[in-house]
Amino acid sequence: MNFAQYNFLPDSHRNKKVILVKFKYNKILQQQLRKRFPSAKWSQSKKSWYLPDLPAVRRELQLDQKPAIHTHLIQIHKTNQQAYVSMQEQLMLKGYSPHTVRT
Repeated sequence: MNFAQYNFLPDSHRNKKVILVKFKYNKILQQQLRKRFPSAKWSQSKKSWYLPDLPAVRRELQLDQKPAIHTHLIQIHKTNQQAYVSMQEQLMLKGYSPHTVRT
C-alpha cells in the first residue's frame, strides 16, 4: 500500500476522534485500504473513508502521535491545569520520552 496516494486528516465523526482518508476514487486504492485496515468505514456525511484515531493506527500510517496531555487535561481541575502543563513542558525540555511525559 503506497501511502503517498492517500491524504490523512484528523477530524471528528459522530463525537469520536477519527482520521479521514482522502484519495481520488479508484477501486484498487479502496480495496487496498480495506484490506490493510478492515476497520475503515465510509462516511456519507464527510464523503470520505475514515479510521479510528488510535495510537496503533497512527503508527501504521506513520503519523505523529497525539500528545497525551490533552486527554489528561480534561480530567484535572482547572486550578491545577496550568501546573500540569508546565510540568509536562519541563519534562519534554529535559528530554524525557513521551511515555514518561504522559503519566
